[in-house]
Amino acid sequence: DYGCVGNANGNINLYKAKELITKNIQIENALESLIDLIKLNGEWKEL
Repeated sequence: DYGCVGNANGNINLYKAKELITKNIQIENALESLIDLIKLNGEWKEL
């Protein structure tokens, strides 16, 4: 599982399972960063 959690700075942190992967991503880049993380782990599937 992957997740995005907001932090006090108005940015987000990305997680895979319960492990923090990337900190302080600007909210405008959140979706692209999450997709990149999923692709990096070989779990992205085009429909």
